[in-house]
Amino acid sequence: FFAEQPASRALVLCKLKQLGRLNGVAVGPAELAAACAIPSSLEPALVVGAASADVAAAEERVPLRIEAMARYLVREFPMPAPGGGVLAEPAAAAAWRLETVTALCLDGQRLRKLDNVDALPNLRYASFRGNLLTRVDGLERCVKLVELVLAYNQITKVERLDLLVKLQRLDLEQNAITSRDRLALPASLAELSLSGNRLTQLAGFERLQNLSQCYLSNNRLSNAKAIYALKELSRLIIVDLMGNPMCFDTHDYRLFAIYHLKKLKVLDGAIVGATEHSTSKELFGGRLTTDLLAEKLHHTSFTDLKELDMTHCSIKEVNLVGAEVTLARLRSLNLEHNCLTTLDGLFILHNLKVLCVNYNRVAVVTRNESYNERRPFLPSLEVLHLAHNHVSDLAALRLCCLPKLRSLFLQNNCITKVDGLAALTELRELILDRNRVRSLHAGAFVGQRHLRELHIEENRIKDLSFFQLPSLRHLYLAMNRVTDVSELERLDLPLLQEISFANTPVTRKRLYRPTLVAILKNLCVIDGVEVTEEERERADHYFFSQQHQQHQQHGGSAAVQYDVTPAGIQGRPPYKLAAMQFESDPSLGGPYGSSSALLDNFPPYSLVYQPNVNAPLPPPGVHQLYQ
Repeated sequence: FFAEQPASRALVLCKLKQLGRLNGVAVGPAELAAACAIPSSLEPALVVGAASADVAAAEERVPLRIEAMARYLVREFPMPAPGGGVLAEPAAAAAWRLETVTALCLDGQRLRKLDNVDALPNLRYASFRGNLLTRVDGLERCVKLVELVLAYNQITKVERLDLLVKLQRLDLEQNAITSRDRLALPASLAELSLSGNRLTQLAGFERLQNLSQCYLSNNRLSNAKAIYALKELSRLIIVDLMGNPMCFDTHDYRLFAIYHLKKLKVLDGAIVGATEHSTSKELFGGRLTTDLLAEKLHHTSFTDLKELDMTHCSIKEVNLVGAEVTLARLRSLNLEHNCLTTLDGLFILHNLKVLCVNYNRVAVVTRNESYNERRPFLPSLEVLHLAHNHVSDLAALRLCCLPKLRSLFLQNNCITKVDGLAALTELRELILDRNRVRSLHAGAFVGQRHLRELHIEENRIKDLSFFQLPSLRHLYLAMNRVTDVSELERLDLPLLQEISFANTPVTRKRLYRPTLVAILKNLCVIDGVEVTEEERERADHYFFSQQHQQHQQHGGSAAVQYDVTPAGIQGRPPYKLAAMQFESDPSLGGPYGSSSALLDNFPPYSLVYQPNVNAPLPPPGVHQLYQ
């Protein structure tokens, strides 16, 4: 590498003046004198004859070129000597105004330092190709630089070039730059060449958002994941990675690079066609792997990862085999808005507690039939979000593989029948809103002893049979098709505290609220409105009077038998409720009447309470109220 550089022979001769033969070629006195006579730093005398000024007009006439702009401008538009003198004379060089220089070409001058470049504040194009530079100090004050060529030197570090905020083209090929130190590159770069260096990674390249051409051939990039640093560069269309170890060691390297660099038009000197783009998508698209995690997280250490968000990644398949240890602490995973049809591949996440798979195409948890209650698929999972998927059959979903589930969200699917929940004995919350459920069968909620909250709104339910959940506290049935108040009698929910039938036909019936109040003794909220003690008392009084009237219509005697369940006693009332009209007796005041109005309609005999043997006893003081 060193021997190929243009200035290497002169450098050796400067150090070894007694050398008679170098690389098989004899060293003459003239060559030795020339090598020792050339200055090692940038001096005004060197600038003379290697500069150009006022290049604005010249830039417009630049043809298609492959050489550096500085070399072209100095050759075609050289700067004249002041007063027509000879530029090589020291007097002329001293009189020359260095601040007018806009282009400078000092290729092959065996320079070792750039210590006087700050005397050129208007420099826009500079070429120092084929020198002996080891550092790039001194260029940070040339803030107007647009193009800089530093190829074929001995530079090991790229420092302070990020201060050149107008720099668009930078050539650093054939140096000794490594990835050990951060590359201080300006974000304004459009073209960058680092070919023939010693780079092992591309950390920091993601900042170069204006980059359109990147040449990285013949480096030491061995891991194809290095390409991830270029993935977010939306303007990148030309990339050269030829000659790196990864090109030979990575299977389908070219398709891998094309898949990750979406806008690529030329790779390694060959045009990228539409066929290659489509093939790369089929081969590498839609897979959740550790490589994808590394790309998204910008690191490969997952041992401390507890929450992971992989939404909108077009994931079709999960393949995390081998990551059992590195993902052992993962507790929450968000896979919303992807293309999954099953959760196969997540089985290694033994400690996962929350999984969100909304807006996918899942119809079954796992197709592996070896998983069951005794051999769980995700043994620690407690919360599962499966809204907006392709679930139509709960039994086929195979929820039995998730026995620890406490919250299950299945809204916006195509479910018609509630079953397959028997194994979920720990379930506390179930969401079935916006499905196609028409009714429930006898085994719908078998095993749900701990279910406390049930959402089944916007379905097609007409029948309230089999709503028998001993621990249920909250039930939401809004926007269903229940029409008859008598259906409310079928609710066997002794601990229910809140219920909602909003926008359901039954809510338009006059006895809707009092029926619920009378049946569900612990009910506190109906359709978002709190149940008051006065409302509860009036409901009991009203149904008491209706029983009395029904008894009279069937020929009662002086000793009348009533079954009354007071508000403080649990259980279902022994009487049958029927739809009644409030205006059936105009003399009754209020929505259910008052105690004085009720007494006016009673016959002039005393009431003897002889409770039914199957009914709870009336509360103390009730006989005084109606005596």
